[in-house]
Amino acid sequence: MSINFRMWSEYLYVILAYFDVLKKNEKRFELWIPAIIAIISLIYTFISGNDTIQLKFIKEVLPFVGTLLGFTLAALTLLLSNNRIEEKTRNFATERKIRGNTITIYEFLVVLYSYLIVCETILCILY
Repeated sequence: MSINFRMWSEYLYVILAYFDVLKKNEKRFELWIPAIIAIISLIYTFISGNDTIQLKFIKEVLPFVGTLLGFTLAALTLLLSNNRIEEKTRNFATERKIRGNTITIYEFLVVLYSYLIVCETILCILY
């Protein structure tokens, strides 16, 4: 079984671009808060010895994540297909950079929504 690396590298580019766009304090928030929640959840599960709580949570969250993925895809589609929004947002530069290049608010929004779509898809697959 061979894995097509190009296909996976596109997803990695979105993730790397997202973390490149974030400011230092935003990176800390994006990495540490989920890690702390995961550790607390893991410790709680081991201490209580009851893993049915997590299974129940996953069963209840999966439809929500799927719906959220649908709305995120629709929002990105509207953003990319609306020429008026594209013209207005391409004129505004931000102080954020991807690989040293300053990006516009349009590129910033596309990176944010693309990262959300990748994360929500991974959650749907893993759950």
